Amino acid sequence: MSKSQVDAMSNFINGEILKKDALCTLTTMELEKDTTVCATGLVKDAISRLNASTEMLADEMKQVDYDPVPLTKPPGVVRKEIQDKGKLLLQVLWILIQLVPAILYAIYVKVFPPRGKSLRGKVALVTGAGRGLGRGLALGLSREGCKLACADIDMVGCEETVRMISEEGGVAKAYRANVAKPNEIDTMRRNIEAELGSVAIVVNNASLIVSHRIDDDKEGADRQLTGVVNVNLLSHFYMTRAFLPTMRKNKDGHIVAIASMSSFAGLAYSSVYASCKWAVRGLMESLREELKREGEKNVKLTCVHPYFINTSAEYTSNWNIRFPELTIDEVVDATIHGIKQDHFSVSIPEDMYYNIHILKLLPRYIQDQFLDVFYAKISVLSKDEVEKTAANHIINKSLDISS
Repeated sequence: MSKSQVDAMSNFINGEILKKDALCTLTTMELEKDTTVCATGLVKDAISRLNASTEMLADEMKQVDYDPVPLTKPPGVVRKEIQDKGKLLLQVLWILIQLVPAILYAIYVKVFPPRGKSLRGKVALVTGAGRGLGRGLALGLSREGCKLACADIDMVGCEETVRMISEEGGVAKAYRANVAKPNEIDTMRRNIEAELGSVAIVVNNASLIVSHRIDDDKEGADRQLTGVVNVNLLSHFYMTRAFLPTMRKNKDGHIVAIASMSSFAGLAYSSVYASCKWAVRGLMESLREELKREGEKNVKLTCVHPYFINTSAEYTSNWNIRFPELTIDEVVDATIHGIKQDHFSVSIPEDMYYNIHILKLLPRYIQDQFLDVFYAKISVLSKDEVEKTAANHIINKSLDISS
């Protein structure tokens, strides 16, 4: 068998020739006589490569879901009518009749606020109690007579908060928990119930602020994003799921979420933080609707929206804001007042809430001019600066523990 014929046979087996090629001129006798060994080897080689390709294809198919998506036939175009038009009209009229008395009562309560409910003897859990606003809230609730469960991933700061409460004659215990990890929350809940009793007030305060650009590609940007979302948003879901059932069973409970005034407006270079605060407000609004539909009147909710708070020099050093930041005491007093009054929404300062909503009624370019005048700006930190922040340290600890 000539070399050209061997090459032609190889090409044929690999599917690379047409019928007019040299292999087509071979006779059966020539093949049987001269090429038995050669052809067998080529065929075996081709089969081997085919098997390898089949195995690779099978592996790829295991990684891809090829199940077809079921298609549903779109509904026909049907014009729907308003349901119960007569009943709707009566319901709107009834709301309008109640409107004036409701406004007058709200003004009266504002001028002559009631004392509100007593918090004495209740077990209150504050997350992020090792520093800043969390420490302030723990001290404030202790002064109202609550027994405090102070939770934080930083036990040094948490123990310091417990020591401060104890020096004032209060009752408090420190609990180490990564609030971004559900099983640690469950363990903490069981320990609190065994040592202090059922939790009646949960203050979801733990929060992290990291300045960044939205398209930041520096090393660690994705890690920071994940860490902030885990603490600032997902922890609210996990904490609510852990403690709400017992509150409903005991017919006594109050869940407090520390959101932010940025949950009503954007915040440049803090998009992850602001997005989480928007989501927290949405969570609390949705939870309120769920409890209302189920007739649950014993569990109360409060969503707090403070302006910038002077919790540490680390944060204020890269702020450029027209109005001075709030003090921790201002936010603590307003939050505890809201809890005692069972207010669902607490804005600090209160007038800023109305100003923001009125501003949103204006044309966008007018809104932009107002925001340029009454500015609140956060500068972007460098990679080295971010790595030195307490927030970055907590993110690393949180992700390492939850991995």
